[in-house]
Amino acid sequence: MCATTQGRVGAHRRHPTVAAMLAEPLPTYEAAAAASAPAAAALPAARHPGAAPAPRDRPPPGDERYTIVVNTFRRHEALEGFLRHYESCPNVDAIHVVWSEGPDPPTREARPELYSAEAEVTLHGMPTTSFNNRFLPLPGIRTAGVLSIDDDILAPCGALDAAHAAWRRHPRQLVGFFPRHYSVRWDEGRGECAHGYAVGPFGSLDPARALGHDYSIVLTKGCFLHRDWLAVYTERLPREMLDYVRDHRNCEDLAMQFLVSAATGEAPRAVLVAGLRDEGARGGRYAGSAVSVSKGHYAERSRCVREFVRVLGGRNPLRHRTAGPEDAPAGAP
Repeated sequence: MCATTQGRVGAHRRHPTVAAMLAEPLPTYEAAAAASAPAAAALPAARHPGAAPAPRDRPPPGDERYTIVVNTFRRHEALEGFLRHYESCPNVDAIHVVWSEGPDPPTREARPELYSAEAEVTLHGMPTTSFNNRFLPLPGIRTAGVLSIDDDILAPCGALDAAHAAWRRHPRQLVGFFPRHYSVRWDEGRGECAHGYAVGPFGSLDPARALGHDYSIVLTKGCFLHRDWLAVYTERLPREMLDYVRDHRNCEDLAMQFLVSAATGEAPRAVLVAGLRDEGARGGRYAGSAVSVSKGHYAERSRCVREFVRVLGGRNPLRHRTAGPEDAPAGAP
């Protein structure tokens, strides 16, 4: 009775909200990160006094390098472990920490363990705890490729390189380790088809179990995206969606996927690799503070999908792909 929508979002069929969101020209990172850019108003009190990195000789960043952006909130032990893990990855240009504990992050002198002698680490203080903070166009991002990742995700350096290589082949898409999909079912109570959020076989982190299954979402707790999407999200995402994410403290990743799918009319790309550790999952070291294991999490995610579809005029821009051998890079960990 209910069918998913697979067609491209054509300009002539766009809801006014979508048309406004994607009106040309789209914002760029360079403009948004500048002090005079409209996005700068989102950080009126943000400062990063500990931004000066340890001296390090590095070649100018090229396409083979990428930037890590990680959101953290009151999990200093997790952040320290995260930095120790990723500071040795050879193709990481820099690590930018979205410090959502206030506008004054600790300095290197006060908390040296939250910095690194091996990698350039910048702590960006945030005046709010909004989940939208993770997609602000932070100053100082030098590479086009950005790895958006949570502080409880530990992936082998080789897996990052494999995902980055996949992203370079599909730079307009979200390309990452955690695919999900949306469902459509008949809701008897509402008398209509209702969109929902589903994990399916992708929750196991076993690449073999994912093959042959459809996905339409890649979670930004571990994915590559072009840095320009940070500016588009901050400046063009409908205010209703930004406010929903802020108020419900959830679904910023779904909002980003809705944005990218609406803009490109294409599905994201999964990178199915072994060796990932999700310490925020059930049984993980930081599961007690993870949003994803809280009661009612998946019901809330389904409400997000329905709300975002409503805001975009009742049209779901998400597109499906089937996980296949091309999503499991040869030689990746």
